[in-house]
Amino acid sequence: MSDVKKIAARLRMKARGREKHPVNDAGIVQFGIWDDVLLGHNPTVMPLCPEFKGENGSRIYVVSVAVGDDFVAVITDSNDVFFSGQDLLHENEASKKWTKLAIAGGGGAKIVSGSGHLMVLNQAQKVLTWGHGGEGQLGHGDFNNRPQPSLLQSFVQQNVDIVDVAAHGTMSMAISLSGSVYVWGHAGKTVMDDAAGVEKTFI
Repeated sequence: MSDVKKIAARLRMKARGREKHPVNDAGIVQFGIWDDVLLGHNPTVMPLCPEFKGENGSRIYVVSVAVGDDFVAVITDSNDVFFSGQDLLHENEASKKWTKLAIAGGGGAKIVSGSGHLMVLNQAQKVLTWGHGGEGQLGHGDFNNRPQPSLLQSFVQQNVDIVDVAAHGTMSMAISLSGSVYVWGHAGKTVMDDAAGVEKTFI
């Protein structure tokens, strides 16, 4: 099995009884530029969050990961959300330290990344987004940027439970418990059912 396939297998989560990756014993491989070393050329296994420790030195595990061009965000098995790297709005200098984010609704269950925004599905089956919002990708009914995780009030007000989320570029998606698919932001060029490709905008 190739190194890439091995890494993909290690990062793959099982829907039930999913694998947990110990954060403080190099359970996750990072590729990218770190201290001017291109890790992807010579894959280096390194602890993602070596400072994370539970009570009595117990391990803390990562259960969801989102990676951008210059940041990493993770959810641990205690439902905490941590962020490291360049903040999404580039208002501050990039940091290698891990910052715990306040997530309403009992913490995070899944985290995904677009090109400049993040989405968290929380334990209450609602969605939080933050980052760049110029294409409506945050889903708050405006085109504003948000520096911190903000709860999508539309799902709360309509009592819609969300079971999965996805993001790509400046587009965001969510699937509800009833099976409805919600899409917002800018989809750009897409073939979908149209072989020629059309430009569609979802808000």
